[in-house]
Amino acid sequence: MNSKPKILIALAAIACATALSGSLAQTLPAGEGYKPVAGPRTLNPGEWPAGYPFADETEAAVAAPEVHHVRYVDAHVRLVEVAYFPGVKGNMHGHPYPSVFAVDAPVPKSTNTPMDPKRNMISVLSKPPEGAVYPICRAAGPQYPHHESNLDSFPHHFLRLEFLRIDGAGLRANWKDWYRYTITGPDRTRLLFEDDHVRLVEVLIRPGETQRSAASPYPAVFAFDAADTRVPLGKGSNVSPPLPGFDTLKCATTGSRTATVTRNTGSVPIHYYRIEFKRVDGDGLKDHWREWYPWMATLKDAYDRSPNTPNF
Repeated sequence: MNSKPKILIALAAIACATALSGSLAQTLPAGEGYKPVAGPRTLNPGEWPAGYPFADETEAAVAAPEVHHVRYVDAHVRLVEVAYFPGVKGNMHGHPYPSVFAVDAPVPKSTNTPMDPKRNMISVLSKPPEGAVYPICRAAGPQYPHHESNLDSFPHHFLRLEFLRIDGAGLRANWKDWYRYTITGPDRTRLLFEDDHVRLVEVLIRPGETQRSAASPYPAVFAFDAADTRVPLGKGSNVSPPLPGFDTLKCATTGSRTATVTRNTGSVPIHYYRIEFKRVDGDGLKDHWREWYPWMATLKDAYDRSPNTPNF
């Protein structure tokens, strides 16, 4: 069966999900009376679209912890698992930092209401690997406060790798300080997070080093934020265009990979992240989400018994 229509449907779905997903969202008043929270503004302060001019309390894992779950964090990146379980009406929240989305499942019917529709998230999209429907990736800038409600029978589920610092051109002068204590294995990688679904892998090939990477059966999303990063992508991979305002932040999708040898002959490290999918959920999420994500089912059942009071 031709997979091209499925790919187009998946791309259209993720595009809608990051703006106003579903016809219902287009009829809701912006913000629904939400008033910005007062308080310190230390998380990427500055004006939109590069900055986040809102109080720290509006940050997703603080304002909407029912659907944002931090799986890993260091001085450079933070991995957030986003899980809008069926029926949830999420709190108003924002995302201060630029990020890369890694998506491997369809988007349910939902509403996504921005506080200010004129300042919605700026993003660029990469298609899935050749011949596949997933994964899809998106590089995105900071996102103004918004709230989402899941109106369907399965979760809106994806991963978001946030960049607390964009290395950009600064990697050349600062890499010895930023990555002084980064210890990698013989393949120049380190495993940052792993569960039954995904692996987050950091790749750091310092000047003069050689990486011998074994073959991998896992499709993956690559995320890179340094200038002129030479990422060894396999045949059939796709790369997003640069993100306006964050020209060095891009993402790529790739299928299973053959063994490769990469030698860094330059004066700056080759540095990037891989979100590897041990299982691509796809349409199977609709019927198996309780089995695959029992913690999400527990949250859903608790919410049904005692729904949260929205913060707007």
